[in-house]
Amino acid sequence: MIHYIRGSMEFYFEKFKAIREQKNIAVKEISIALNKHRVTVWAWESGKQKPCLSDIRELAKILHVDISEISDIKTGLSDDSDSSNIADNISAPLSIEDRIYLQGIEHELLALRKKVSYLQREKKELQSIANNIQTLIYRKDSSLKFVFANKAFLETLNLSTNKLVGTNNSSLFLGEEMSLVHSLEVRILKGERITNHEIIIPGTRRQRKGYFSGNPIYDNNGIISGIAVSIEDITDKSIAIARYKQLEDAVNLSQDILWIKDIRNENSYSFISSSIDRITGYKIKHFNNNVRFWIDTVVHPDSKRHVLEFYKKRNWEKPVDYKILTANGEIKYLREKCYSENGMQFGVIEDRTSKMEAEKYQLLLLDIIHKVPYVIWLSSDYGKKVDMITDTYKPYLDSNSKFVLNSQEMYEKFIHPEDTQKYIDWKESISDSKWWNNKSAKTIKTFLRYKLLLNGKSVWVEEQIFSDPVLRKRGIRYGILRDITEEIQNSTTLRLLKDVINKVDDLVWVCTPPPNARYLYISDAIEKIWGRSVEEFKDDAKRWLEFIHPDDRETEKEAIEKDEFPMHRTYRIIRPDGKTRKLQSSSFRDIDENGNMVDFGVIRDITDRCKCANK
Repeated sequence: MIHYIRGSMEFYFEKFKAIREQKNIAVKEISIALNKHRVTVWAWESGKQKPCLSDIRELAKILHVDISEISDIKTGLSDDSDSSNIADNISAPLSIEDRIYLQGIEHELLALRKKVSYLQREKKELQSIANNIQTLIYRKDSSLKFVFANKAFLETLNLSTNKLVGTNNSSLFLGEEMSLVHSLEVRILKGERITNHEIIIPGTRRQRKGYFSGNPIYDNNGIISGIAVSIEDITDKSIAIARYKQLEDAVNLSQDILWIKDIRNENSYSFISSSIDRITGYKIKHFNNNVRFWIDTVVHPDSKRHVLEFYKKRNWEKPVDYKILTANGEIKYLREKCYSENGMQFGVIEDRTSKMEAEKYQLLLLDIIHKVPYVIWLSSDYGKKVDMITDTYKPYLDSNSKFVLNSQEMYEKFIHPEDTQKYIDWKESISDSKWWNNKSAKTIKTFLRYKLLLNGKSVWVEEQIFSDPVLRKRGIRYGILRDITEEIQNSTTLRLLKDVINKVDDLVWVCTPPPNARYLYISDAIEKIWGRSVEEFKDDAKRWLEFIHPDDRETEKEAIEKDEFPMHRTYRIIRPDGKTRKLQSSSFRDIDENGNMVDFGVIRDITDRCKCANK
């Protein structure tokens, strides 16, 4: 029971103002707490007005001082009597004024009891709320011993209330994990407020992170009586943020543009990757919260209608291809794919400019390849699959070219019986793992010449197969098949011609024109006529002048310098055995099949014929 010893109630307005200013409490804060106008509070401070008893009591609570410090009211506490009727419990005679005053106090006490009851219910509700939230909450007294902890705190640390209350950190936790928390609690106990300080949650073996926040608790006298702390577990949130940052970094490293929009706000991007700078030349700030900038400024006028129709469809089974104009006026070709899920729209924009150019050149290259006079093919899957073959196969094989090359047995039927086994052995040698695992940094080239039997005729072909280190790792190689029948025939004819030339007595030679003359061919008759080997002339085409008779050498030099063809002349030479021979030479100049000039001639030994003529 609260007893009031009433005198003439005085309000110490000057002391009230001094305490308020000392505690740095604004007039505005007091007016809000009491639901009074600030002018009323200023009137109390200046002594122009006097607050009522309930207002004085509330002012004492706000200032954290005893009511006797700001008024002449004295208070004391007692629980041994009922306060239902204060006036009836007083035996001394009371005046009407005192009874009215005491009845007012009685009403105030009744209101106070209701308020206490309400606060008790509110306390229970707050404790229930505290126990149902995931944030860790605890309260400690001035000696930093636990007074209260919510359910989340107890479960996280695997503790019971009985074991926790009355203990301090050192009796519960070991190691460095509590040193930071303890230092923060000491700072709060000194009056500091701490918000969202990241810590390792004690008792979790450094596996959980949290945001530590705390405030000091004041008693009625304004003295710190304890601390209240909350720790928000951010472990999962930190992991999610880290993963989101990693994902965002990965997206920004991508060559494609990724954008995200909320369906409820289609005119604004929720996210757009930084690669948009590289592709469009515009800074990302132009696109933030501005979808229209993409449509109005970036999309090429020729593609604008097409793109708008695509966006309106909402049925994005297929992508859309369109052009854009970059910041420097360059035209680029893009492909955009869109998706919609859970109220969000997603888009991926691929820059296909280089691919479009590559495809254009690829088509041009394929057109050229199909026009070359030999077959080109490309295979994958370590030689098991033919991906490309030029149409020049058709003149060789009276069948579908792709069917023939994809069927090894079918192709082998066209090979001449004399070369079938040779071809099979060669194919097996370049199909085993050793060939594909070759570590050489150079391109491997292998070839085979064999005959095809087509319509009863033999056709000579040369097949060359190539594969560089990169292609070998991917199981890819390519080949060329060319008709060498004419080359073989020409080679045979040339060989026969050489045999005939080497059997006659005349010397036949072929060389390139001066000044860089070089012999391409010299027949074997040089040894019979000149008495010298072919090797003596191949390195130096002008050396033969050294062996001409001194009396004829100058005339021969002048004839060569005139460079007039055909050239017919007679001169003498001196052989290694010292004998002199008289020769008749005829030289000619022509152009070969490659458009190059070539000199050739015939030298005949007429020594014996001249002797007979003289006789």
